[in-house]
Amino acid sequence: MFHPDNIKNKQKGSQLSISLHNYWHKYGGPKGLAQRLGTTLKNGIEGTDQDVKERKAIFGSNTQRMRKIKALSELILECFEDKVLQILLMAATAALFIGIVQHGLAAGWVEGFAIYMAVIIIVTVTAGNNYLKEKQFQKLFSKAAEDNIPAFRGNEGITVTVPNTELVVGDLIKLEAGMRIPADCLLVQGTDFAADEAALTGEPEQVEKSDVNQHNFEYNPSPFLLANTLVASGSGTALICAVGTNTRSGQAEEKLNIEDEMTPLQCKLETIANQIGFVGLFVAIATFVFTVGRLFYRTYHDDKIDFLSVYVLNEVINYFIIAITVVVVAIPEGLPLAVTMSLAYSVMKMKKENNLVRRLDASETMGGANEICTDKTGTLTKNQMTVQAIYLNDQVVNGRPRNFADFKASELMIQGVLFNCSARIERTKEGFYEPMGNCTEQGLIRYLQNVSVPVQDIIRLKEDRILQTIPFNSRRKRACTAVQVPGKNGTVRVFLKGAPEIVIEHCTSYFDQEGNVTALSPEKQKQIIEQVVSNTFAKKAYRTLMIASADLSLEDYERLRQDNNLFKSEQDREVLERNLTIVGIYALQDPLRDEIVDSVQQCRVAGINIRMVTGDNLDTAKAIAIDAGIVRAEDANSKYVCMEGKEFRELCGGLKRLDDPNQDGALRETVADMHTFKQIQSKLKVLARSTPEDKYMLVTGLKELHAVVAVTGDGTNDAPALKKADVGFAMGITGTEVAKEASDIILLDDNFASIITAIRWGRNIYTNVRKFLQFQLTVNVVAMFIVFLGGVVVSDAPLTSVQMLWVNLIMDTGGALALATEPPAADILNQPPYKRHDRIVTAIMWRNILGQAIFQMTVLVLFLFHGKVLFNYSYDPDAPFFIRDPITGAMVATEKTEHYTIMFNTFVFMQVFNEINSRKLGQNEYNMFRGFFNNLMFLGIVMGTVIVQVALVQYGGVPVRTAPLTWRQHALCISIGLFSFVQSLIVKTVLPVSWFTWLNFKEETMTDEEEKNSVVASFRRSFRDQVKRSASQTSLTAGKKAINN
Repeated sequence: MFHPDNIKNKQKGSQLSISLHNYWHKYGGPKGLAQRLGTTLKNGIEGTDQDVKERKAIFGSNTQRMRKIKALSELILECFEDKVLQILLMAATAALFIGIVQHGLAAGWVEGFAIYMAVIIIVTVTAGNNYLKEKQFQKLFSKAAEDNIPAFRGNEGITVTVPNTELVVGDLIKLEAGMRIPADCLLVQGTDFAADEAALTGEPEQVEKSDVNQHNFEYNPSPFLLANTLVASGSGTALICAVGTNTRSGQAEEKLNIEDEMTPLQCKLETIANQIGFVGLFVAIATFVFTVGRLFYRTYHDDKIDFLSVYVLNEVINYFIIAITVVVVAIPEGLPLAVTMSLAYSVMKMKKENNLVRRLDASETMGGANEICTDKTGTLTKNQMTVQAIYLNDQVVNGRPRNFADFKASELMIQGVLFNCSARIERTKEGFYEPMGNCTEQGLIRYLQNVSVPVQDIIRLKEDRILQTIPFNSRRKRACTAVQVPGKNGTVRVFLKGAPEIVIEHCTSYFDQEGNVTALSPEKQKQIIEQVVSNTFAKKAYRTLMIASADLSLEDYERLRQDNNLFKSEQDREVLERNLTIVGIYALQDPLRDEIVDSVQQCRVAGINIRMVTGDNLDTAKAIAIDAGIVRAEDANSKYVCMEGKEFRELCGGLKRLDDPNQDGALRETVADMHTFKQIQSKLKVLARSTPEDKYMLVTGLKELHAVVAVTGDGTNDAPALKKADVGFAMGITGTEVAKEASDIILLDDNFASIITAIRWGRNIYTNVRKFLQFQLTVNVVAMFIVFLGGVVVSDAPLTSVQMLWVNLIMDTGGALALATEPPAADILNQPPYKRHDRIVTAIMWRNILGQAIFQMTVLVLFLFHGKVLFNYSYDPDAPFFIRDPITGAMVATEKTEHYTIMFNTFVFMQVFNEINSRKLGQNEYNMFRGFFNNLMFLGIVMGTVIVQVALVQYGGVPVRTAPLTWRQHALCISIGLFSFVQSLIVKTVLPVSWFTWLNFKEETMTDEEEKNSVVASFRRSFRDQVKRSASQTSLTAGKKAINN
């Protein structure tokens, strides 16, 4: 019934679609289908545990397919697709056979097998790390899919809030604009209902939906609502017919995969990795050429060695293995993965602090945000609307009057809320009636409950009596309902509720103090707005809602309906909003959140400008902004500081579209009068009585001025601004699904203070990646230098392939785990935001990298060429590393091995302590131990590295080419490593940063063609290719094809 072809194509010999024909004639329409499903169109299903369980067993559960991740074994096998590792393993295999031929099975297998084991360990650790990262992301996607839906269950005809995953076939649910449709449904009652089905069909136009009855079914209406599409406008109730994988979108999700995209930071690091890789490849080739050249030169002048001997072949293979290992170490194909690791860690931490990240690059971008355009209600305030006073019978009444029912207009004041609202009443487990839905309407209903109004009984009176509705929206700033008056079947009462200055324009009378209807003069209208609304209520930061009403005879109502296109459109129904009588005004207060003042101050210190964009009137907005610290009281009345949306729009000239040649002819929008906009934006702090279009224009203009803009929003009409912003924050509690879909991050607690979390972690991602780069580049420079120098000058490699693979494990996986998981520093908000085009590798980092590299290279050169003298060794340069004990037959390390072991051990300990140095990026950050114990992961990695290093030295033997060292020798190596701290202090004190400003990487994102031909893609696993193959999500574009199949 929900197949797109059946919805579009007509039944043979009929004007009805195939789906509608089956729905009406085969299943008996709404009532017939409801009966078949064991439900009713008024009360829904029974909803008992047994009923729900049986329905799940028959029709399935409403759970979506989990984001598929690869098994650990698949990730391990994928790592072996690395071309360099394949070459290294082939070379190790050759070395294994030649070693056995040359030295026999007892000793010849060791070197080749050692390389095998080193590669396997590296691959397993890397794959395990990636697996844990994917598991974390899977949890996030699962959380993002959660939602709550009002469903009619039981026999009381009231809704209960049900998690979308607990909905079952037969449930009758309530849908409103902005919600995501949770299952395949049939609309059984709706007003101005339209659905956005672009996610499934690819069609951008909204699709009108209508409930089907005996009067309209011949006109082929469409009541079919598809799961995971959005309610674009209107409201209604729907009957669930298919859930989970039985829905059209569920079937598509079973078939489809979509590629993840690289974040901007990953793209930059991919470019940097390619440049480092190019240098590494050059060093590897040069090392191989020089070592083989020296071997051939020595062979040519030594009559005892034959060019075609096994010895020469074995040496060439060993040199080749060294060169390939240099490529493994030097080409940091895992560099962009450090971003992924930092993102995975950060987004999980952010979720714990009420930030649900929907787009990974958003958490990066927040590190550079310097503008925040925030809503007021629920974001700066507690979203706990409480009526503080009312204006009724031409007098202001504070608090909760005991004699509320004695006011002559009180009945209209009650009906004006309960008959003209989208909120609902639900029974709690304790048996109390609790208002649900819009927070403002909740506050109004609670007030009526507190003045002893039986709201649950009155709100039911409107059932089947609602004739017309015009829902509230940000453009109209009012809601209208026409209802048959209970007990007066011949009377239709129109209620209007909304902003006082808007509603009062539709009124011609009001209730005076005696409760009589009196004509509304212009003077009285002005007095109500200025004295009551502005001076009495708004200056106390109260939000105001005016209630107005008018009675019509049923005949007059029908006449208006016939004269206005049967009220088919919203504009047609607006004719009802005429000649109304002011009933009263509710004044509500939504107190500021306790932490808002501190959060605003933190943003100011962090270099972030906050602007409040609200629909409230100017006086209320000013009062809230002053209390929150967004604007100072003495500046509130200055020009352009606090403005209304209409004035802002008129002064800036609105938006205009430009044909941008840089966008291949695509249209883009800009502020019409940028000169005036620049003047306004430099002072603007509060934009009151604003529309979503005003917010969108503000964001557009700020981005034109190269600001990095974050925006909060909760409504459907906020979606364009959320999408336009660099980072869009949707409200997790009050936000519509349309707003959430357009957002980058969802605030689970609707709290502005949670944005501070996003800023901290966003900046921290950049900081952690820089720490990792600072560490990795130092290791790269030193490792390439010493291997090349050793290959050119001495006959034996200073570091073996196994030792370099261990260093690679320390540098790539260990370094990324340790440094990418650093928590934000306490003073991270005291630093300015990152700019869009800031370099990742800064001049300060170059100073630290080269300062440490020079120190380490000096130590290693000293050990390599003068180690025999320093350590009092007397071995011959051509002596072997191991000799066989004639008595035991065991391989015994020589002095030469001990010498090279000290050099290897010192090299590793210099990296260990420089990893601690790398935690600090400031120009004059001298205390490298500040916050040292805040990251248990870092401490674990450092301790683990030390333990494994000592074990390799003491027990590695022939496979690792190490000799056991004494505790004094270990102490010497550690002491030299510790001198890295002293070297860091010397570098930061002596070397001016200005000497290093000329050093820059190219950081522009590579094109697909450049990436395809890059060094990383040619010799190692391309990170871009890994990203394309790593994730599996529902493809919304390809979904159209799958559904149509």
